[in-house]
Amino acid sequence: MRTRISISFLSFLIGISALRAEVREDHKIYVQEGDNVTYTIDSSKDEFWKVANSHSYKAPNGTATINVVDSLYTAHTGSIYEHTGCSNLDGVINIGFETSLSVSNTKFINNNIDYNGLGSGAFINGRTNNEQKSVAYINNSLISENTLSNFVNVGFINNYKTTIDSTEFSKNELSTGGSVYGSIASSNYLNILNSTFSDNKIISNANESNFFNYGLVSGAQELNIESSTFINNKFINSYGVQGGIAVASNGTSAGFSASNSKFIGNSSEGMSYCARGGVFYANGRNIDSTNNVYDGNSVMSDSKAHGGAINARGNAVVTSTNDTFKNNSAVKFGLGGALYVENATININSTEDISNIGNFSTNSSNVKDDSLGGFAYVGESGNLNFNVSSNAKITIGNGINGYDSIASAGLGNSTITKIGAGELVVNSSMEYFTDTLNVNGGTMTVKNKLGASVINVESGATLGLAIDGNNTLSNSSLTLKNNGTIALFTKAGLGAGDYNVSAANITTYGNTKLYGGTLSGNVFKVSEGKSMDIDSAGEPVSVADNGRVILAKDGGNTIEMAFNSDSATVNAVNTTTDTLTGQLGSDFYKVAAYSFDVTMADTDSVVFSFYIGDSTLSDLDFTIWHKAAGEGEWSEADDVSGISYDGEYLSFVVSHFSDYGYTAVPEPSIYAAIIGAISLCFAFSRRRK
Repeated sequence: MRTRISISFLSFLIGISALRAEVREDHKIYVQEGDNVTYTIDSSKDEFWKVANSHSYKAPNGTATINVVDSLYTAHTGSIYEHTGCSNLDGVINIGFETSLSVSNTKFINNNIDYNGLGSGAFINGRTNNEQKSVAYINNSLISENTLSNFVNVGFINNYKTTIDSTEFSKNELSTGGSVYGSIASSNYLNILNSTFSDNKIISNANESNFFNYGLVSGAQELNIESSTFINNKFINSYGVQGGIAVASNGTSAGFSASNSKFIGNSSEGMSYCARGGVFYANGRNIDSTNNVYDGNSVMSDSKAHGGAINARGNAVVTSTNDTFKNNSAVKFGLGGALYVENATININSTEDISNIGNFSTNSSNVKDDSLGGFAYVGESGNLNFNVSSNAKITIGNGINGYDSIASAGLGNSTITKIGAGELVVNSSMEYFTDTLNVNGGTMTVKNKLGASVINVESGATLGLAIDGNNTLSNSSLTLKNNGTIALFTKAGLGAGDYNVSAANITTYGNTKLYGGTLSGNVFKVSEGKSMDIDSAGEPVSVADNGRVILAKDGGNTIEMAFNSDSATVNAVNTTTDTLTGQLGSDFYKVAAYSFDVTMADTDSVVFSFYIGDSTLSDLDFTIWHKAAGEGEWSEADDVSGISYDGEYLSFVVSHFSDYGYTAVPEPSIYAAIIGAISLCFAFSRRRK
């Protein structure tokens, strides 16, 4: 065995006594209590580690620093005592009182360890209370393909304060018969940076009540996750799982934040009692989540599966800023495919365009059900708030049944509130949200039924409702207070006729803005669509009283125009796709452009609905382009609003005409070239002016 121990020059300068470190027969390195030294263990690859089956660093009860570099711990099998050569409560590396450990470029791989039902921290075990603080920094290391059985509480790392940086935890499998608090790593203060946790599996066969799995990682006082990836990690507990990746509950994680990270394909199965929060579970503590991706996470239970991504309860406040939620699920007895909130608050904030699609919940027969809240379920005394900044938009769903609905418990004490000057577009069902909706700022548009029992629209705010049949407002006990604007628009594809707006037979809606029809009492009369051929030299088509024009090309309806206008005339519509592709190229999944010659008042507007018919797309896949009259170049449109895509029609509102077009999903290789071409055109235009 080659071991190099060095004392820092600074230690000599400050008069510390001679180092009395020694390597004893038990293969542990000791420093006598009271020494204040820094020493380095430099193992040449696996030479140092292959000393019998017992390799443990014993740090002193006093200030010291251990540096472990370029080391390998591998292929060890047996009990924890054989594994470490010390008591059942020790790990491979043990950190004493007020001692620091640095581990870098080190691997723990292919070990098979039995913990005998005792202790915590098989690889790194430190002091966790406030009087015996120990600090660990783990950098650029690998913990992979290890098997740990019969452990209690904490698996690999147990310490007071730990930073994990640029380190990978992958393909580890841990099994236990008890509760788990941070199966991979647990600290009072835990900081995870630039690291990856993938394909880890944690199995608990507790078979007793109140035996839970509480997170892959745990920070009792503070937990910070930054620029890291958690992918395909799996929790299975015969009783319950609360927080697949991490938990912020009473007594834990007073400070809890996650940012710029990805949580993908993680699953939690708590079979006999519950599975709460496939990624995070907040109970009485707060979580700040910023710029994260939650994709394909799930909870499953034979009793309660709540919150495929995040579950908030017990007066917790979860603040989600610029996060994306896609393809998350709550399976079997599920509620809240992405989000579940009960006696707590979830704030969804956005300063940019965000699209949340593909989330779902299933019932006990594993059938998707909108009443279970595909996107979010707002339980008893739950609050779900959307704060969308000016020029930003949050889109939920693409109109497919069974996905991305918002539902509630219907107890009369839950709320959804929209604030901020930006847009919230819900393409999915809100029929089963039967509590209070407050629209306090900006615009909220609901493209399917809305079941709220109380709706309040404040001054300066707009609630948009798509008329797609009778009783768009489906609650027969609805109380409506409109101090702002309610916009009613005919959904593309709807036949002409009379449709009741509200099941409660409300006859006074306050200030309204109508597209494609007229309102009398509770009846919205959808106008008969007048037909016109694209690329035809036929007669102009005129409409009155918010009329509709249906534009056809090659025998199929291509575009619908629903006017908010006393009188408007469509003189001609011609295809100009070649000019758009001539400037941008043709490597798009979808692309089309048209010139519109329309006469209407300056204060009028129209909803364009372009038929796309592809449910795999979302509104963020589209870019709207505009070419003003007399201009030679196309530019990204900045004069449209209300952009939405419901799986069939791409819709947006315009108030003047010339050429409009759209593109969808450019090939990545050409995207930079497109931006460069647009920038060049813009620069040339500025020079020309």
